[in-house]
Amino acid sequence: MRSAHCHVDHALSTAVAQVGLSLVEFTVLDILEEQVDAHLRMQDVACVAALTTGATTRLVGRLESRGLLRRVICASDRRGIYTELTDDGRDLLATARPVHDAALRACLEDPATVAAVSSAAAAISRR
Repeated sequence: MRSAHCHVDHALSTAVAQVGLSLVEFTVLDILEEQVDAHLRMQDVACVAALTTGATTRLVGRLESRGLLRRVICASDRRGIYTELTDDGRDLLATARPVHDAALRACLEDPATVAAVSSAAAAISRR
C-alpha cells in the first residue's frame, strides 16, 4: 500500500508542478473553492492540509504573495482570520485541476497501483 501511495503522490505532485503548484498548495486551493463562500479559518486550512499552524502560516503567505488567496478578518469575530480564494487562485486551479485529475486517473488505471491497493485491501479485510 505504501508503494501505491508513494506512486500516486509522486504522480500528482509532478502533474500540478507543471502549472506551478505543490500538491499541498493545490489541495488548499481546491478545498477553498469547494466552500460555499470560498474561505476557511486558518486552523481549518491547517487541518485540511495536515500541517502545523506555523507551516500553514508560511503556506498561506506564499499563496497570498502570489495573489492566489488573501487573508480576511472575520467580521463576526475580529480575532479570526479567514483565507479566501482570489480570482487568480480560481483561474490557476481551473488550469491545474484537469492536469491533476488526468494524473490521478492514470494512476488508478495503472495495473501495479490497482494490484497494490487490492493486496492491501485483502490484508486489511483478513484482520
